[in-house]
Amino acid sequence: MEDRELLRQFVEQNSQSAFREVVKRHTNWVYAVCRRRLQDATLAEDATQAVFFALARKASSLTSQKTISPWLFQAAKFSTDNLRRSALRRARHETKAAAMM
Repeated sequence: MEDRELLRQFVEQNSQSAFREVVKRHTNWVYAVCRRRLQDATLAEDATQAVFFALARKASSLTSQKTISPWLFQAAKFSTDNLRRSALRRARHETKAAAMM
């Protein structure tokens, strides 16, 4: 079954098994993209999870696409960029707070 058919089942019938199948098909390579970009296993897991949360929210707009791989790749890039920015911002604040003490 194609990705779009699985997403359609998820959207129309709230089929958790269809969504689980999509996640199963794509998790490994999405994680690999996130891991390569972040160089940190824990952050890569968080980024991968964020990608699939976003997929669940956006599934209805993706049912016309034959494959969702390009969308997932872009989502992985956005997710890793957001996590990297958050980590840098947190480090700056922590440094500033430590300097104040």
